[in-house]
Amino acid sequence: MPGRLVYDQVMAPRRALHLGCSVVLVAVGFLALKMFLGQAAGELWNVFDFGAWGLAGVPFYTLWAIALVMYRYVHPELAISFLPVRSSWTRTNVAVGAAICALASIEVVQRLRTGIYYQSPSSVGYLVAAVVLAPIVEESLFRGVLWARIHDLMPGRATAVVAATVVTSILFAWWHVENVFHPLDTQRPLLGHFEFGVALAILRWRFNAIGVGIVLHAIYNAGGVFTTT
Repeated sequence: MPGRLVYDQVMAPRRALHLGCSVVLVAVGFLALKMFLGQAAGELWNVFDFGAWGLAGVPFYTLWAIALVMYRYVHPELAISFLPVRSSWTRTNVAVGAAICALASIEVVQRLRTGIYYQSPSSVGYLVAAVVLAPIVEESLFRGVLWARIHDLMPGRATAVVAATVVTSILFAWWHVENVFHPLDTQRPLLGHFEFGVALAILRWRFNAIGVGIVLHAIYNAGGVFTTT
């Protein structure tokens, strides 16, 4: 059908442009919210003197948790299960999960031996923020809300999975820089965070839940928390 072929040829670039713009808008909205909540957390830090209480990081992740709950209420269709269903525990998924956990464990051991960029826990609050709050909030955000949003934008199952994995992993690496406007001006390894984001995205895809990723993320952060520079 020549008419249909011509129509598809004309519309394909428009669809691609629309998808690209949609992904960019999601990324820009995320970065803008990160800056806003970072400023708000800083104000709370100054007003209530959280540093004196040893609660480093707690205001920031608490604000993000509130934002995620509100977003979940407005968009219930983006909800993602925390615990994998029994049918997802196939041999392939377990093997993939075990391989990723093994690689992450090697990285943690290497960090403990060499001491890369993380500091020893200065307080119980810092430990709670890094090992409890950060994994829950970050997995709910990146492998939960953002993954679902980008996945739903993409046509085709394979394209959707790849796009959601790549975009959320880039944003996950960007999340960990000190200045969002200068992502390369950082002491933290962007490539390492991107790779870890990909690993967590694979777990989310295979198990269709974020619980496994939260546990791995917590273990990974714990290894970093107790690394001395």
